[in-house]
Amino acid sequence: MIRTLPAPEKKDGIPSHSQWLAGEGAGSWFHIEKLNELFKITRYSPGGNVECSGLFFHPSEFNFHANDTFRMIYPCHCKIVNVLQADIIFTFYLIRLV
Repeated sequence: MIRTLPAPEKKDGIPSHSQWLAGEGAGSWFHIEKLNELFKITRYSPGGNVECSGLFFHPSEFNFHANDTFRMIYPCHCKIVNVLQADIIFTFYLIRLV
């Protein structure tokens, strides 16, 4: 049986609306912020350190709403981020790191 890491307490500096994505013995916090037509997505370590931050786009015909309920899903890393919202999978692609 594979165990995933439960969400730790959010450390100072991790935005309150960040979502936890657990992995096998590891995990990260993800924060998504809409900036005009792009999205700034930041990944934080459990300890609150920024692991990566970048500007992303998604080519879906559907609109992603960063302030509505969503769930981070795999694969999810610093170049591609997948999110489930309202039964729609949104794939975000990195444009550039910030």
